Amino acid sequence: MGEAWSLDDELERDQPKSITYPLVWARDITPKLDNASLIQNVLKPESMIVTYGESNSGKTFHVLDQDLCIATGRKWFDKRTDQGLVVYIAAEGPHSVQNRISAYRNELLSGHPDPAFALMPCTVNLLDSGADTYPITDFIKSIEDQHGKPCVKVTVDTLARAMAGGNENGPDDMGQFVTHADYIRHQLGCAIHLIHHSGKDTAKGARGHSSLRAATDTEIEVRSDCGLHIAKITKQRDWATDDEYAFRLRVVELGNDQYGDPVTTCVPEWEMDYTATAPKKRLSQQERMALDLMKEVMRETKKPPPAHLLGNKSNQLTTGQHACPVGLWRDRCKARKLANSDKADSQDRTFRRILTSLQSKEKIKVFEDWSWLID
Repeated sequence: MGEAWSLDDELERDQPKSITYPLVWARDITPKLDNASLIQNVLKPESMIVTYGESNSGKTFHVLDQDLCIATGRKWFDKRTDQGLVVYIAAEGPHSVQNRISAYRNELLSGHPDPAFALMPCTVNLLDSGADTYPITDFIKSIEDQHGKPCVKVTVDTLARAMAGGNENGPDDMGQFVTHADYIRHQLGCAIHLIHHSGKDTAKGARGHSSLRAATDTEIEVRSDCGLHIAKITKQRDWATDDEYAFRLRVVELGNDQYGDPVTTCVPEWEMDYTATAPKKRLSQQERMALDLMKEVMRETKKPPPAHLLGNKSNQLTTGQHACPVGLWRDRCKARKLANSDKADSQDRTFRRILTSLQSKEKIKVFEDWSWLID
């Protein structure tokens, strides 16, 4: 006959072994004055970095610029760098990356030592636990042994290609990917830098589940604006945010292909005198749709604003400009189900919220029963 079951025995078996956790009393806490950086006040050692932007924003040029400055000890935008070995995993567009590095080395690194920079032109899988996370870590350790110096930074270009078909918007897949990225940086004692894409709504930042941004120490957005490429720091765990750095891309000829046609790429040229302007107030997807519907109503009705509105300069109205009856605009938004709901009160609340937001972002003015564009 078996032994009688006891809840106390079961609970005793489930109890974890005694663990001592670190503990520091407030009276004993002193400031940590070690302010080490890979790039002064921009990138920290052993941190998680995400640089994101739309296609053709210049994000890869920006990250390569940082990496090659670190790999040579060259200043980046006149900021001090801590020279060290950088490993760049080109999982997306490896041939383009090789051309860019070749041009950068020839055009910008004359007089500098050979960069401590190693390129891995291959696809990788950092999502599945049985794939590349542990082999890559071991492989980079072997590179460290050959080079004689520790790796200070691993760049992954891009997150999407290294996620091996995982769901970027899913908490499980993104959480597992972040865990594997953390494993690499903790095992190597290096920073890991993920190049990523913007979402469909660029106002919402980088694509994917919010757990990525939560784990990120430094986040940088790169955007293109009238020939300039602007890198803006949108998150820092310790340093200031909102710093912006601008560069242009200069076309460089590398040689001729087998048909005799020139092969070109670009190198970044810093705009040291660039001054950040006040950020544009971005519109959400719903706000853009509402503005489009407002313009649609104005094209159909072609109504001029009431004469008494034209006399007030603060209304920013000009003769010949069309205005939109707010009631017609609201009805059009409700008909198109801007709120993705059939409930009338939900549609009305959404329209009022958008109306208020578009005014605060200085896109429209509203007076009495009329609205008009001011941008």
